[in-house]
Amino acid sequence: MPYLKWVEPWGGYKIPNDTGFCNRIFHWEFAYEVNKRNNFEFNILLQEHFWPEYKYIDLPYTEMYNHDIHKPTNTNIPLFEPDYLPDNSINNIIRYTKPFSSWDIKENNFELDTQYDWYPTCGFNFVRDIEKNYKYHRPLQLIKLRNKELDKLIKDKASDLVGVHIRRGEGTKPFTPDAPMKAIDNELYFKIMDAILEENPNQKFYISCDVPLENIKVFFEKYDCITYKNLELKKYHQKEKFKKLHRFTLQNIVDLFMLANAKFLITVNKSTWSSFANLYNKRLFVELFDADYDIYTCHDPIDMNDIIDLYKRSCMGHTSDELRIFKNTKATRKAQEMGKERRKEDIYS
Repeated sequence: MPYLKWVEPWGGYKIPNDTGFCNRIFHWEFAYEVNKRNNFEFNILLQEHFWPEYKYIDLPYTEMYNHDIHKPTNTNIPLFEPDYLPDNSINNIIRYTKPFSSWDIKENNFELDTQYDWYPTCGFNFVRDIEKNYKYHRPLQLIKLRNKELDKLIKDKASDLVGVHIRRGEGTKPFTPDAPMKAIDNELYFKIMDAILEENPNQKFYISCDVPLENIKVFFEKYDCITYKNLELKKYHQKEKFKKLHRFTLQNIVDLFMLANAKFLITVNKSTWSSFANLYNKRLFVELFDADYDIYTCHDPIDMNDIIDLYKRSCMGHTSDELRIFKNTKATRKAQEMGKERRKEDIYS
């Protein structure tokens, strides 16, 4: 079987606390979609060096590249060693591979010749046209935790929490002075969390953040919050081949899936971490924008009353798909039935 050889979208990373995990997930999702449009004639190959999470998550039609197992499909082509990748010794997975740009092949519905292995030269800047075809399901929702006990633990712990994503580290101002996005002010989070507590004084929160907890200790002083550190994870830990680079792998997995399994979300625009959480279970969410601190939902700019309405809907188990139907259908009961039926249609099954 030929291969789609998916090198880490930025060419590699060297910082253990900023591995671009969700960038890689969305990049993998593109691989899945290309494979789907080629009738799943390919296997997707990832790099062990840059995908330590593979030990914990199941990615359909995907394997870790092994030099002794995954031989090139066709060697009657020139060696491909691009000079823009930082380390070709790590990226030798793509030798004897035909390069393509997603922007060039979208016109023929991303069809590829199965006589060759393929590698996308566009990295994370791949064409986003494919996302227009995602209605109620998308490939990232097929990602599952391998350990069912850990999966159950996360779902049980997160199911009644409001998830809060706080983005303050690498890639945001003022942590990174020339970053394209600003950190969201505490007061905006407080305004929303206080409004939720007025509606439900017993509501607890899950905090997912990219900075040490002492940097945001005010959240724990003001609210009843937990993090991944409140879970006993030692027995789920698996040995890391690259110990220094991958020392946060399990905590990242648990942190992301705790956020994604919360019943309602307060997330951050321009963050793939937030985007994954919003999309994975189609939870209702409030999205915070760094420009002028505007508040948005998955639909329109709103006021605090609308946020509470979203929160109350989430407590009843409504999803963002159902809300989209509610907004376009006057008959609420009928719309809810439509939502349930449409969620049964899994176009990726």
